[in-house]
Amino acid sequence: MVFHFDGRYRSALEYKFLEQVEEDLTQFWSICRDNSVLVFPPLSACYRFLIHQLVGQSSKLQSVSLGQGRDRRTVVYFAPKRYGN
Repeated sequence: MVFHFDGRYRSALEYKFLEQVEEDLTQFWSICRDNSVLVFPPLSACYRFLIHQLVGQSSKLQSVSLGQGRDRRTVVYFAPKRYGN
């Protein structure tokens, strides 16, 4: 079974992963302060990419991958507030 996300079809395993990440992001959004970060465990490049794609749908969150090799992980944080010019 495949599911559609970000213009591509994803496997059921990837889709389940995305659902869990979305749940984690929703919880992070609702209980954390602006200076908080959400750190995911080390993941493969494919799963880190999926997190970045999901976070990219929000204008209030940003993500970055840190570390090297098997220790590379994704960190999600609140986007800096922008004030009018």
